[in-house]
Amino acid sequence: MPRFKTQLSEVVTDHIRNMILSGQLVPGTSIRLDDTARSLGVSVTPVREALLSLQGEGWVSLMPRRGYKVNELNEEDISDLYSLAQFLSTEICRRAAPNLTAADIAALRGFTSGLEVAMAVGDIDRVVDNEFQFHRLINIRSKRHKLVWFREKVASYAPVDVFAHSSRWGEASVSSHRKLIDAMACSDLGGIEEANRKQFEASTEVLVAHLKAVGALVGPA
Repeated sequence: MPRFKTQLSEVVTDHIRNMILSGQLVPGTSIRLDDTARSLGVSVTPVREALLSLQGEGWVSLMPRRGYKVNELNEEDISDLYSLAQFLSTEICRRAAPNLTAADIAALRGFTSGLEVAMAVGDIDRVVDNEFQFHRLINIRSKRHKLVWFREKVASYAPVDVFAHSSRWGEASVSSHRKLIDAMACSDLGGIEEANRKQFEASTEVLVAHLKAVGALVGPA
């Protein structure tokens, strides 16, 4: 899960994208610069920059004299995003595995236990923090900065609130994390791939089910 942006426009971009991907802004919803800036407590400039970025990503379209409109979202869009995230995460984990120390393995187990406890008590901040720390350590040990950069970009498409409130996602994450740690500890490349596959399959299922429930998916492409 992504954390800490340095540019205000990036914060606004992530916020609006998260609202789209969490179903708070359904397809066809109008997004006006002034209204959005007012609701976020920022000037119009970072909102304009954010909407231009989101237009480039295909999430919104500019409608003459009516502002921006949220584009249609379908199940294949979600599947494509998380297939890419799975590939990048698997590659990062494979490269990190030989560099993990015994202390690193212990730390990863600690973050996973922390995630499990946080999910059980509904402490969203701790859920986010343990996920961040888990992946941050793996990212550092991978020593593959460009792969990590791309993975973090894809991670910005994860609606944190949806996942953090899902017991299905929590159970799948804890289980896949533990399998992933075991696989990385012995550089089991097949096990690393399988653990990541399970994780991202669960994430895709959870998000698709949520978006269908709130009427934000329009069906197959």
